[in-house]
Amino acid sequence: MSALPALLVAAALGATPTSTPAPGPAATTAPTVAAAASPAPIQAPADPWAPLRSLLGEWVAEPSGQPGEPAGATASFTLELDGQVLVRRNHVQFPPKAGEATGAVHDDLLVIAREGPGLRATYWDNEGHVIRYQVTGEAGVITLESEPGPGPRFRLAYRPLPEGRYTVTFSIAAPPGGEFRLYQSGVMRRRPT
Repeated sequence: MSALPALLVAAALGATPTSTPAPGPAATTAPTVAAAASPAPIQAPADPWAPLRSLLGEWVAEPSGQPGEPAGATASFTLELDGQVLVRRNHVQFPPKAGEATGAVHDDLLVIAREGPGLRATYWDNEGHVIRYQVTGEAGVITLESEPGPGPRFRLAYRPLPEGRYTVTFSIAAPPGGEFRLYQSGVMRRRPT
């Protein structure tokens, strides 16, 4: 087997070779690769979902009474694929604006998976956005922060409140290297059963 396929796989995974096999027909082993450095992710314990288990279940947004707020919003967090991924499905219905028969709808899907020693997430929505996040946790706050790139950066945070509720904030940092500024926030509570 040539070392080329192993190098291509390593490159596709964002790794860099730390050694190469000796040239010649006996070179049948793949090179050792080192993962790219990243910020301190949640260290996946024996139960990688322990920091996120409090989010499992069905949630609804608490109305704030602010103009322009959604008419309704729901989210669900479920472990899927035999516990290999945590999936959040989010649905937001906005009231119609003047002259509209129906309001806008926002649907998104967020999949969190174990990657190396930590957790990473990918977000997709019905507007065509795709965002890769690193998942971190400290003092009960769950934070998803987008990877650096040429565009804006995003931060989604869940902060626990009394009675099993969470404040959810979404912040945006303008490129290059701008500070995060709050874009939207709300409170979610468990859906009554």
